[in-house]
Amino acid sequence: MEARLYRSSISDSRSTNRWLLGLCVMLGIALVANGLFQRSAILHVTPVEIENPYWASAFEGSEEYLRKMALTLLPCVTNVTPKSVKYMHEMFLNYVAPESYGAVSDGLAVDRRYVIKSNLNRMFFPDEAQVNGSTVIVKGHEKRFIGHQRVAEERRAYELTLQVRNWKVEIVGLRAGGVGSDGTPEFDVGTGQPTAS
Repeated sequence: MEARLYRSSISDSRSTNRWLLGLCVMLGIALVANGLFQRSAILHVTPVEIENPYWASAFEGSEEYLRKMALTLLPCVTNVTPKSVKYMHEMFLNYVAPESYGAVSDGLAVDRRYVIKSNLNRMFFPDEAQVNGSTVIVKGHEKRFIGHQRVAEERRAYELTLQVRNWKVEIVGLRAGGVGSDGTPEFDVGTGQPTAS
């Protein structure tokens, strides 16, 4: 009697094992098919704030898109403290084009050392952004503090040269400088060729 019960248990185990093996094979085939037939996903980075309609394609973007992306990326360079400067600059460098990475990275490294050595806190409040082709010039007020002591407050301009490549916004150049009494930017720091503004 025990032998029959034992044979029955073995038979039930074999059928259960075959059923589970069949299920595993079907799941494996489904995973392979999913990997083979899955469409590639396109990641579209959008600006933080969207006010007006814009468009972007694989290799270009509208003026509104470039303006908003510049305003989204610029705080990684302009709003820094000694504790946040390394992280913010690394975030910014994620968007720099490979061919411009060395020059932009070197400029930001100089800025980072200065911010840390001087215990500098910098804040930039943009109030105007102009787009000229792939170049975005952002003007505004910049305040700099060492500790809690304000050491400078002036009108500044930042120029970002952007490109859209394979649906990704890339930074090609970055320049900074003061703003003249007539409102013309006077860039003195950065990469890239001078542009007429």
